[in-house]
Amino acid sequence: QKLEADQQTTDQLRENVVELKNVLAKMQEEAVHGQRELKLEADFWTQKFEEEHHALVACQNQIREVQHENIQFIEQSDLAASKLKSIQEKKNQLEELNKAAEEEIISWRMKLRLTYKDFRCKLKDLTLKYENNKKSQAR
Repeated sequence: QKLEADQQTTDQLRENVVELKNVLAKMQEEAVHGQRELKLEADFWTQKFEEEHHALVACQNQIREVQHENIQFIEQSDLAASKLKSIQEKKNQLEELNKAAEEEIISWRMKLRLTYKDFRCKLKDLTLKYENNKKSQAR
């Protein structure tokens, strides 16, 4: 009877071992399947990361290009502002020269008027003297 009980215990233990082996095999199979899924998911996210990284690098390059263009624009703007300032200064100088020239012209016109009036007065005097002299010679 003890032998039979031992045999039943042994059989039960064998069944338990077989069942445990089956459970272990199933768990190993599930673990392998889970590892495959994790690897696929890791590969997917790695690819996504690389795509996003490439997009980010492309954006950074575009930002650098735009910054470079902005720097060139600012330099050109500064140069244009400098040229405009120079042109404005020259314009102011020309306006001053023009004003001085206008004043000089006015001064010369006044001198010419005075000279012309003086000339007319002398011409009248000479004309009168000539006519008086002619009348004197005619008598």
